[in-house]
Amino acid sequence: MLVYIRAPYTRVPASSYQGVAFVMSVENNQRPFLYQRLYDYVLDEVRAGRLSTGDRVPSEMELAQLFGVSRITSKKALQTLNRDGVVERIVGKGSFVAAQLPALERLSSPDAAPRARRPGRSCIGVVLPAFSPAFEIGLLEGVEARAAELGLNLIVRRTHGRQDVEEQVIDSLMNSELVDGLIVFAVNGEYHNRSLLRLVLDRVPLVLADRALNGIAACAVTTDNHAAALELTRKLLAMGHKHLAFVSAPVNNTTSLEDRLEGFRSAFAHRGRSETQHVLTTLRSTPNMPGVSGDTDADRRAIAQLLDEHPEITAFVAAEYQFAVLMHEVLASVGRLDRRTIACFDMPDLPFAPYDFLHVRQDERAMGRLAVDLLVAQVENDAVPPVSTAPYAIVDLRRTASGSAQD
Repeated sequence: MLVYIRAPYTRVPASSYQGVAFVMSVENNQRPFLYQRLYDYVLDEVRAGRLSTGDRVPSEMELAQLFGVSRITSKKALQTLNRDGVVERIVGKGSFVAAQLPALERLSSPDAAPRARRPGRSCIGVVLPAFSPAFEIGLLEGVEARAAELGLNLIVRRTHGRQDVEEQVIDSLMNSELVDGLIVFAVNGEYHNRSLLRLVLDRVPLVLADRALNGIAACAVTTDNHAAALELTRKLLAMGHKHLAFVSAPVNNTTSLEDRLEGFRSAFAHRGRSETQHVLTTLRSTPNMPGVSGDTDADRRAIAQLLDEHPEITAFVAAEYQFAVLMHEVLASVGRLDRRTIACFDMPDLPFAPYDFLHVRQDERAMGRLAVDLLVAQVENDAVPPVSTAPYAIVDLRRTASGSAQD
């Protein structure tokens, strides 16, 4: 299902996040992208007579080398020239000045202020595993707000936490010829999908949200997950807990989870032998894991086994909010909630959240805004850092017997 939204700025309610994709169109304050400079170059060559009807136009590779840009940028310029009737593209041969040219004087520069942009220009794609209130909706709100300020269009797609769907979605967006770059919140997994690798190799403007990719030089915006997990665990230790457990999905090749686990472990450095750490990283009932049916029985059994084998554990660090909820439910079912503390990442900011956990609050809205700026910089051929970080805070919303929040 497609939902089209046209407004200078539109906040999309959570109830609208049920379709497979939606597009946000913005009419004001449009910002030109780099491919439009290449468009101008070829158009000016035709106007000046340096390129005549039937002449071969520089190829994608030649334009990319001439301007020092990625091939997706030069491809977009040639596609736009073809759409406007300036060039004809012949498969296997290249692009040529059209036999029947349009009225060139009516083709104003894409950079000119009076030009009315056609739908689809200055468009970025956003790929998410789900529309979870714990993280993704905040990230999307940040992306949408910044895109609205810059006059950009958005196409948003979700992958349902499956890598095969993620690959299909990325291929579909890039083949659509609609987007100038992608912001991708990649699915957890031991291996990266081939489409992401192709984006990096082809120098497609790309920003990875929430995590980097091991061994791949792609721009990423994330939280300092190591520092956040270290601070969270140290707080539990300072509260007097001596036996702690870290619970998460498999961490292999998911940098955010790897960093959170390493931060948890680092908190025990230089501490006494009376304090112990335990690790359970086999849980899979989360919407950001591939091939998950939603059945939590296996995870409940794994948590129950951890509790049976180590009844001394009194504090838990859950790498994701869903696992904190599951941990709470299992502890309640076996009557072991008393004097036990659950901490996690990304508790949703909802007025009627079922549980109040000590948690790391990532600033996903700031992350989304920064991701847009980094993507636009790449499209315009500006240098960007490999990894940028957004702020976080440790928040304690747990309630005392009197009903007041703890410090």
